Amino acid sequence: MAAVKVKSSALLIVDALESIIERFRGNHEKRQELEQQLYNRKSGIAGEQKVLDALYSIQLPRGSRVFWDISLPLPGGSFFQVDVILIMPSGILLLESKNIGGRLRFYSKPSELHKVDENGTILLAMDCPFAQLQDQKDNMDWWLANNGFRVKTGGLVVLTANPTIEAISRNSNIIRLRELRSIVRRMAEQPHVLSAELLKTLTTAIQLQQRPYLPFPYAHHVGVEPEHLEWRPLCELCLCPLDKPTSRSWFCPNCRMSHVPPYKKTLLDRFLTTSNQITTAECSRLFKCNERTALRILEPFNLTRIGNGPSSAYQMEYLQLLE
Repeated sequence: MAAVKVKSSALLIVDALESIIERFRGNHEKRQELEQQLYNRKSGIAGEQKVLDALYSIQLPRGSRVFWDISLPLPGGSFFQVDVILIMPSGILLLESKNIGGRLRFYSKPSELHKVDENGTILLAMDCPFAQLQDQKDNMDWWLANNGFRVKTGGLVVLTANPTIEAISRNSNIIRLRELRSIVRRMAEQPHVLSAELLKTLTTAIQLQQRPYLPFPYAHHVGVEPEHLEWRPLCELCLCPLDKPTSRSWFCPNCRMSHVPPYKKTLLDRFLTTSNQITTAECSRLFKCNERTALRILEPFNLTRIGNGPSSAYQMEYLQLLE
């Protein structure tokens, strides 16, 4: 099976959140909120990765494709997102993963999922994943029809953390991770609804129309001012700002250890969180070097030059981080 592999925008958001939290100056009011966001996003990605690992372990029919973290267009300029799309000659399956452990209760009116303790006390309330999946299916069916593909989608909510489920409807299409392989294998044996040519055309259409969610620079997105972040190069062990005792060495005064030049990590942190542009003057101040050296530091990033003369800047295109 061939998988369409790119770096998910969800992973870039995790990188950006980690960078903001690491670089907070002092006990910022947003720290606890962003730490919870980071935990939730990492948990979600871990669940999606379990689903992907299960799919990659199956010998699927020739021409099958797996897409991860895909956003496709709807009318009015909006988009809908799907965790995982599996396309096989026998059909299309949308997979919504939920990496939630503990004791779960599903409700239909209103559509909610509650995590409860042994006494029934609600610990966490969230949107019902089956309602989310149904919305994704409706959107995907519209997108397929609008692009001339006469095929409907199936869908499953995959619980990846082996929770205890107190009550659930039999026709809810919610399964545990261990059930996924057998379900997909049975689906693969069904009659073909997509020819090899049509499957290839559909795959190409998804690749061309999908638009990754790129809410960068992320500090602005979450309401954090750049001046509240520490922008000197940081020690990867203790997050202490590094000293530069010589033109070619970096040193952590806390760990008392020498470091390799921190150019890549520091610049990626800046691009993802604060600005996708930097001038050679800003780069030289950041790394305590002359502007000629700053140009050499920026060169491996394949940045786009904006403007001419001393005031010109170099711009990172976020899409290239997904390649």
